[in-house]
Amino acid sequence: MTEHGSADPISASQISAERIAADIEAIAGFSESPAEIGYSRPTFTSAWKAARDYVIEQAEKAGAEHVIDAAGNVHVRHPTVGWDSPVWLSGSHLDSVPSGGKYDGVMGVVIPLEILRVRPDLPLELVIFCEEEGTTFNLGMIGSRAWTGAVDVETLERLTNRDGQTVVEAGTPYGLDVERLRAAAAADPASAPTGVRWTDRIDPQRYIGLVEVHAEQGVSLWDAGVPLAAVDRINGRRQFEVTVTGHANHAGSTGMQGRRDALVGAAEMVAAIETLGLELDADLPYSVCTVGRLSVAPGAANVIPGEVGFSVDMRGQQEELLERGETALRERLAGIAGRRGLDVHVGRSEHIAPSPLSSKIGRALQAAAAELGLEIPIRPSGALHDAAIVAEHVPTAMVFVASRGGISHNPEEFSASDDIAQAAAVLLRMIERIPTGRRADSRPEMRSPSESSTRCPTTGRLTAAADSSSGLRGSSSRHFAGGPFGRSRHSTARACVSSKRPVRTRNLPLFGRIRTSSGASRNRGVWVRSPPVSRQPPVLPSSGPRKRRPLTASTPRTTSGSDFHS
Repeated sequence: MTEHGSADPISASQISAERIAADIEAIAGFSESPAEIGYSRPTFTSAWKAARDYVIEQAEKAGAEHVIDAAGNVHVRHPTVGWDSPVWLSGSHLDSVPSGGKYDGVMGVVIPLEILRVRPDLPLELVIFCEEEGTTFNLGMIGSRAWTGAVDVETLERLTNRDGQTVVEAGTPYGLDVERLRAAAAADPASAPTGVRWTDRIDPQRYIGLVEVHAEQGVSLWDAGVPLAAVDRINGRRQFEVTVTGHANHAGSTGMQGRRDALVGAAEMVAAIETLGLELDADLPYSVCTVGRLSVAPGAANVIPGEVGFSVDMRGQQEELLERGETALRERLAGIAGRRGLDVHVGRSEHIAPSPLSSKIGRALQAAAAELGLEIPIRPSGALHDAAIVAEHVPTAMVFVASRGGISHNPEEFSASDDIAQAAAVLLRMIERIPTGRRADSRPEMRSPSESSTRCPTTGRLTAAADSSSGLRGSSSRHFAGGPFGRSRHSTARACVSSKRPVRTRNLPLFGRIRTSSGASRNRGVWVRSPPVSRQPPVLPSSGPRKRRPLTASTPRTTSGSDFHS
C-alpha cells in the first residue's frame, strides 16, 4: 500500500471488470419483476433491501464497516481510514424505475465498492442514496435531499407509495429516523454542522468532494466510440401540469364547425412544445422539452373530448433559458387555447435550477484518465442525479459511462464492463493523486452572473460556462473555498419541495398510489391518470458495433481489457 495521494502504478490494473460485472448481475437478481420485462426495485421494499444488503455484505468481506444515516442512506468506510478523517464520497442508488435496466445507479455503487476491495487505505466513503428515481413516492432524490435538508419532514410524512405508506412509515424499518431528521432541521443554522451529527445532516467538512459515476443515458459517447466523459454541469428542470378544457358533446350529432375539442387543441399544443424545445436547443445545446403523459376525458369513442391533461418536462443548462422557456410555453398554449375557444391552466409542479459542477474535479479526472492512457471529454448531464443535490454542499463532479444506443430505464440498457472498469480505474487514480489537506477558509473572487455564459460569434449559440463558481442569473449563490477543490453552495439548486402546499392523490400502475405536493394558485398542478405501463420490453434497433476512438495520450495504456482482472 502507498500513502494517500502517492502513485501506485499497479492500483488501476487491480480493478476487475469481471468482479464488477458479477456485482451488477447479482444486484439485478433482486427484482420484483422477471428479467424479461425488466428490473423493478422500489425503495424500502424487500427487493431493494436485498440489493442493499448484498453491497453491505461485499463491503464487509473487504473489511469495511457501514452506518445508516437518518435519511436511510448507507455509508461505508474501511477501518484503515476511520470515520473522522476527510474523504472522497462516491456512490449512487439501487432503486429502479418499473421494468428498468441493470446499470442505472448500480454501476455508481459497485465502482467505489470495487475500489474499497483493492485499495482499502484510500480516503473513500461509499454512499448508497435511497429513492433517487422518484417512482416510489413521486419525488426523486429523497435520500440526498433529506440528508442535506433540501426536503422537510412534513413532506416526508405526506408522500405515499403504492401501499399508502408515507416515506417515514415505509423507511423507518430500513433505518430512516424521522426524529433525528426533525432535530437536525430545528438546529440553529449558525451551529451547523458542528451542532448536528453528520449522520443526521451532511457535514461538508468531512468530504473532499463527491464523484458520482453513472450511465450516460444518451448516445454521444457510444456513437463516438468514447468510453467515458467528465460532467461539468447538471441541467435544471421545470415540470408542468397542463389542463385543457373544452366542451364534451356527441361525436355524431355535433358538426365540425364550432366544436370545442380539448384533444385537438392539446395536440396542437404538444406540437408547439416540440417546436419550443427545438428552438431552445438551437440557442443552447442539450435543451429539451417533453410531453410524457396525457389523459383524455371522458375517454369514450363517441364523445368529443371535454378535458385533456398532460405533463411538460423542460430542461436546460441555464436558469435564464428555462425562464424564457416557461414564459414562451405559457404564451403559446394560451394563444392556441384562445383561437380554439378553450381554457388552459398551466401549473408548475417542480423547479430545480441548473447545477454547475466542479471544473477543478473535472480537470483532475481528465488528468487521471490521461495517466491511464485515456482522453475523456466534458459533457453536461440532461438527467438529474443525487450529485445535483449534494453539489450545493460539497465540490462535486460526475463521470459518465457510455450507454449502448443511449437506452436507459429499459431492460435493454447496457454499458460495457470494461468501460465501467475504466471509470473505476480513473476514479481510483484521481483519489491517489489528490492529497487530503485541510480545507481553506479563504473566499475566492466571485464572478458576476453575466459571466456564466457567452455567445459564440460564429454560430450565435449560447455556451454555458463550465466553472463551478459561475453565478446563475436570479441566483443568490455564495461560493466558498476549501480543500484542493473549494466548496460551493448554490442556493437555487434546491428543488422547490415544500409541505406548505395542498396534496392530491392519484393512482399509478405497478408502483401504485402516490401522493405528492403541488403549488398554489398559478403554480397549482393538476393531476391526471397515467396510461398503463407496458409489460413487454420494446423491440429496439441494434446500435451496431462500436468503433473506438484512438487513445491520444502519450502515456502507455494500462487499462486495457485484460489488465482489469486481478
